[in-house]
Amino acid sequence: MRLRVLSRAAHRRLVSEYAVLEPTSSFAGATCDGEVTASGWDARTWTTAVPVAGRPALIGAVLRMQVHTAAGLWVDAGALPVAVGTTLVQSIGVGPLRMLIPTRVVRVVDEPGRSGFAYATLRGHPEDGEEAFVVEQLPDGSWRFRVTALSRPASFLVRWSGPLGGLAQQAAVHRYLRAARRIAGA
Repeated sequence: MRLRVLSRAAHRRLVSEYAVLEPTSSFAGATCDGEVTASGWDARTWTTAVPVAGRPALIGAVLRMQVHTAAGLWVDAGALPVAVGTTLVQSIGVGPLRMLIPTRVVRVVDEPGRSGFAYATLRGHPEDGEEAFVVEQLPDGSWRFRVTALSRPASFLVRWSGPLGGLAQQAAVHRYLRAARRIAGA
């Protein structure tokens, strides 16, 4: 985990720096399929209902990282909409003081009843693992936005923080869910 003082332009240039790194986990997008487990990893899933009328706007926003930017993150990408192999450098912070959140898209789903993607963390991310962002139809015909994470602390500071690390992740996901509801008009 790294804190940096960055201008917006310097943040954009980091994409090429992180593009050469390999993901820190090898779940190959399994989080896109829903709840997953792995020994030694923390698995969590969060969902929110999506109105049918808001589904197209939300799918487009998910694939263009607009849910993340609406949740307050800076996001720079090798390409948008996301595709397998896209390197994403996200960060959160106050002004130019940023905590970097580098990731790589490992799977994209675009099929009837389900659209979204999963990314794996890169070295420098506060956690190791994978996270998926999927808009999906349920058996009853309703729609939801789902975030599924399979993670563990990557740095001493996150491990040392104990449950505070999990609370930080939960707070970030709740920001994604609120952003998704706003985008979908819920």
